[in-house]
Amino acid sequence: MRAVDLRPVLTDLRFAGPVAVAWVVVVLLVAQPGSAILVAAVAAGVAVLSGVVTGHPALRPRVRAVGAVVLTAGACCVLVAVSIAVGQVHRDPEALRRAVGHSARVAVDLRRDLGPGDKSVVGALRAVDGNGVGGVPARVVTTSDTVLPAGTLLTGRATVERDDPGSPTAAVLFLRGEPEREPPTGALAATAEVRRAFVAVTADLPEPGAALLRGLAIGDRSGLDPGTEAAMETSALTHLTAVSGSNCAVVVALVVAVGRGLGAPRCVRAVAAVALLVAFVVLVRPDPSILRATVMAVVVLVVRLTGRPVRGVPLVALAVLGMLVVDPWTGRAIAFALSVLATGGILVLGPPLTELLARRLWPPVAAAVAVPVAAQAACWPVTIVLAPVFPTYAVPANLLTEPLAPVVTVLGLVACTVAPVWPAAAGVLAGVAWAPAAAIGWVAHTAAALPAASIGWPAGGTGIVAAVVVSEAVVGAVLVRERLRVPVLLVGAVALALGVGAVAVPRAVLRTSVPADWSVAMCDVGQGDAVLVRAPDGPIALVDTGDDEPRLLACLDLLGVERVALLVLTHFDRDHVGALPAVAGLVDRALVGPVGRAEDARVVEDLRRADVRVGTADDTTEGTLGALGWRVVWPPSGSIEAGNDASVVLATTAGNGCGTCVCGVFLGDLGERAQRRLRPHLDVHPDVVNLAHHGSADQDPGLYRQLAAPVGLIGVGADNTYGHPTQRTLDLLRAAGTTAFRTDRQGTVVVSRDRSGALRVWTEHPDGASPGPTGGVRAEPSAAGRRIVAGHDRPRSRPRSRPRRRPRRRPRPGPRRKDRMPAKKPSRAAAAIDQVPWSGIRPAPVVLVTGPEAFLADRAIGVLRDLLVGEDPALEVHDLEADQYAPGLLATLASPSLFGEPRLVRVTNVEKCTDAFITETIAYLQGPADDVTLVLRHGGGVRGKKLLDTIRSGVGGGVEVQCDELKRDTDKIDFVNAEFRAARRKVVPSAVRTLVAAFSDDLAELAAACRQLLADEAEEITDKVVDKYYGGRVETNAFKVADIALAGRSAPAIVELRHALATGEAPVPIVAAFASKIRTMAKVSSFRGTSGQAASALGMAPWQVQRAQRDVAGWSEAGLANAITSIAEADTAVKGGSRDAHYALEVMVRTIARRGEAR
Repeated sequence: MRAVDLRPVLTDLRFAGPVAVAWVVVVLLVAQPGSAILVAAVAAGVAVLSGVVTGHPALRPRVRAVGAVVLTAGACCVLVAVSIAVGQVHRDPEALRRAVGHSARVAVDLRRDLGPGDKSVVGALRAVDGNGVGGVPARVVTTSDTVLPAGTLLTGRATVERDDPGSPTAAVLFLRGEPEREPPTGALAATAEVRRAFVAVTADLPEPGAALLRGLAIGDRSGLDPGTEAAMETSALTHLTAVSGSNCAVVVALVVAVGRGLGAPRCVRAVAAVALLVAFVVLVRPDPSILRATVMAVVVLVVRLTGRPVRGVPLVALAVLGMLVVDPWTGRAIAFALSVLATGGILVLGPPLTELLARRLWPPVAAAVAVPVAAQAACWPVTIVLAPVFPTYAVPANLLTEPLAPVVTVLGLVACTVAPVWPAAAGVLAGVAWAPAAAIGWVAHTAAALPAASIGWPAGGTGIVAAVVVSEAVVGAVLVRERLRVPVLLVGAVALALGVGAVAVPRAVLRTSVPADWSVAMCDVGQGDAVLVRAPDGPIALVDTGDDEPRLLACLDLLGVERVALLVLTHFDRDHVGALPAVAGLVDRALVGPVGRAEDARVVEDLRRADVRVGTADDTTEGTLGALGWRVVWPPSGSIEAGNDASVVLATTAGNGCGTCVCGVFLGDLGERAQRRLRPHLDVHPDVVNLAHHGSADQDPGLYRQLAAPVGLIGVGADNTYGHPTQRTLDLLRAAGTTAFRTDRQGTVVVSRDRSGALRVWTEHPDGASPGPTGGVRAEPSAAGRRIVAGHDRPRSRPRSRPRRRPRRRPRPGPRRKDRMPAKKPSRAAAAIDQVPWSGIRPAPVVLVTGPEAFLADRAIGVLRDLLVGEDPALEVHDLEADQYAPGLLATLASPSLFGEPRLVRVTNVEKCTDAFITETIAYLQGPADDVTLVLRHGGGVRGKKLLDTIRSGVGGGVEVQCDELKRDTDKIDFVNAEFRAARRKVVPSAVRTLVAAFSDDLAELAAACRQLLADEAEEITDKVVDKYYGGRVETNAFKVADIALAGRSAPAIVELRHALATGEAPVPIVAAFASKIRTMAKVSSFRGTSGQAASALGMAPWQVQRAQRDVAGWSEAGLANAITSIAEADTAVKGGSRDAHYALEVMVRTIARRGEAR
């Protein structure tokens, strides 16, 4: 009799089927644990009735067998339901319920290592405000970059929130500040030291072999570069990047084999195997697949001690049931499902498939092929949820690498064990283990680089159903009789062909319509930017990556891009760099902007790990891309600021012999103020401009008039909640003669130039059903994609006259030509005098100081006075008020002095000036006095426009100093950095952000705070210094947080908020986003009628009404009132009304996530 019989038989389903039913019950019930007792009662009733049926002797054996299966299923459901009811009591103690939504002092043990770059880690909550809670599973969110081992006890203040229903963790803890730390003790401390020693031993080994060695030996994936990670995913080798259940099997098999070789008794071998397996689990840190394998191994060893045979499928079912009873919330984990399905597939399908293949192959080869085929057939439908693709080379890649994984695991574990005591020997062993690990990496990269390495598959329910049909056809073909095998395989082949064709055929047709000579392409990556630039002779640059890896890869595939010579990351926001792992392995060289946060530095490090040459870009950086020249025009050299206004701005120009090149300017997320500062640095008139910040309202019309590009590209997501692109931006593009093309309506946009010099624009989707925002745009249908004719709106002399149409020729038979775009219009004339920011003020006969920011205006005028005094200490200063002007006074003050002293005449309130002042000043401008500097302060408005127009036309030889209000926190950050830079003092970026948050509503107070810090503190200004003076405040984000909160997901909303805080966003916009959402919901809720009627009556777009109607569902009038009150309180707090704006924002988010209702 076989000791372990893995061959499946029909009777195995007597237990596997009921366990599967119990698993489904768990998946549904953990989201509604309050129903667990009711479900347990129903299941118990079903079990009792089935027991009666089973015990009835008069019934047929088959009926009694079915009753026995139902009885088993009912018993399993009772077990898991009771476990959920008991577990929910443990997960929801009274102390935790009181703390939800508030700040509390917590003590939490980390269950996993907190690695570099990790934002959260799983832990066990031990105490809340001094009350023990018994180890409630919790997710710990921290802004610290410290690496902490499992077993570390963290104690500190945290905001406590519930996690989503059904999540493995019951609570989310948002740590505030730096918690106290107690290092791990006992076995966790020992294993932490072993892990550190092993990482040190492998640190100098080449990548990616070293990272894969650490992953397979100790489960450490932190060093894996994005390129290798993407290649492993494409070739279906992700399970070899970390420890999985198969590694546990290797450990047990090794111990048993060694014990048998030494002649150890069976009981000794079993005890040794269990002990070593437990130690291994502690070393690598447990996850669902490892725990499942551990339970299986222990059960096998125990059963083997009794001398009874072990059957594979019941064994897996028993392990699954055991884990579901111990921790039902594990049942929803994707990793757990994949582990169980892979094991079940190998056990059920592996033996019969091996026998089938052995008819034509050598039996060992047949077994080696059967294992990956069985695993892929079982797991593929589930992986469609994660990535809707068909992994073409999954089976051969697994076939080549599976024999290497045990070697890496065993040698790696031995090296890991030796590393703390004998590093030299561990280094030798690690070097030997590195070779097969590197081979695994080579197989992954090679398979991923092959043609059609991953074929597109339908997403969603359709794709899952089609994948199930294909997988079941494979299983059926193996298990059914031979005469039915061909029909079953035919069904699977048809499903496979339909699934592949549903994606591949439209994509292939679309690809054939893309212009082969394309030069610039804006990829449709949702709410983000990813622009490809190609020289006629082939090299390609990519400007940003967006945040949607599948979409970016689809765009590269559509355009046939296999290599990226130059990657430009304009800045480090997630919607510009989030998809970097998908393309890092394709990049030769990268340019990045200033690094301001730890997250930014990690992006750069990821690039370097992928063997990309990384350089920092500023306005001294330039180069060529084939025949296309490029240069960086922003940020200025020596700039240390980071963020939107430090975005790398790239300008491309046509070199010699590049007659078909398309030139462009790519603005990143540059804001209006930075765009104005950019103007003097741009001396190009591009064909294409990539609009800044996805078409937000934060744009400088003067820049777009200066560029006058015929084509404007806007990377924006469909139905985005930011309102991008805004109508203001579309209007300014129209005024500048630029036709807007947007990815939300037209998909990927491709621009090329024909040999006659005319521009052509191709779009992926027709825009006829969703008209573009600009006039003069007409779409014509084609076989695939759209060929666009774009014209510019021109002023009309008579409003009702029709624009004259160019006569069209009758189209000829055959394919249509891409229509040409007319030549671009010249830009509108700019001011004839220099326009400089307040910091660029300089002496001139007339100095016009404009803008509403009084503090900056006073600062600029003071700087000018100091400059003039420096030139001649005898300077005379005269002040007058334009609204109290006495005729003749200006002439008197400007008349020649007896001793020839220079004079500074400062005039305030020019926006309220008298008519006499306007007349006399315009007359004075015709011949300004040589030794007089006339400063005119105009705070805004239309009064005095004639005088301002005269000065701006160049009369008087003046200069305009623009003192616009610093509305955005990034502008204030620029201001603070300039203050410290002028004093030649260092300040850390996070301290600057905290300082700006503390004085966001008063620039004068912000400047005074800078002066105080400069006067009192001799060392570098850090977070602690700023907090000592002004109390720590932080910043926040906008609509994404609002959307999650309105969906009722409190904990994820706080997670997104904390992520925004870590990335340095401003607090005021997030309050404004919530206010805008709630205000719209309140308007819509009070209207009775259809969405179309509401849109007309409320002056809103129909989609805005429909979205607001969805958002307001389930809200009460009292809830809306409470939400409005909470927003008002948060608005006061972020504008200086509270010392902790961060907490006020969290209170607002929680209130709205609860629909304004009390807890």
